[in-house]
Amino acid sequence: MGLDKWAIEGDEEKYALSEESAAGCVKELLKFYRIKPDKIDKKIAPNISQTLETLQEAYRLGTLENARNEDGGIMVVQTVKGRKDGKDTITYREPAGKDKRVMDNYEPTEYYQRMQALLGKLSGLGPDIIGELKRDDLRVAEALALVFFMG
Repeated sequence: MGLDKWAIEGDEEKYALSEESAAGCVKELLKFYRIKPDKIDKKIAPNISQTLETLQEAYRLGTLENARNEDGGIMVVQTVKGRKDGKDTITYREPAGKDKRVMDNYEPTEYYQRMQALLGKLSGLGPDIIGELKRDDLRVAEALALVFFMG
């Protein structure tokens, strides 16, 4: 007995990418940040797997896209709904060590504050924009933050 019984009929989405292409986008991120999923602690592996599935689905739907900057670094562009400033994308640049210091102001247990601080720094928009995201946009941003934390 799996979760299939909870599937919502008629809820099929139109995909921008195939499953394989979307998986390739996730793998591009993992490779760039030298994250090896097979080396992750078995206790947290299910959570990491779910995170990667969330990212794959976002790439499939076309709400995430990888782009390269002029120095070969990777940026991730997230298409979002309902930003108060009227824009529909957030671009996260590659984190540098100094970017991760924005999390130093928060306790390790303040996970969401740390995540929003980092994503706000990488986007140049500040944590409040990230904090205003809802539903799928927030779930995808949180999944992306985990990759940045591991990278």
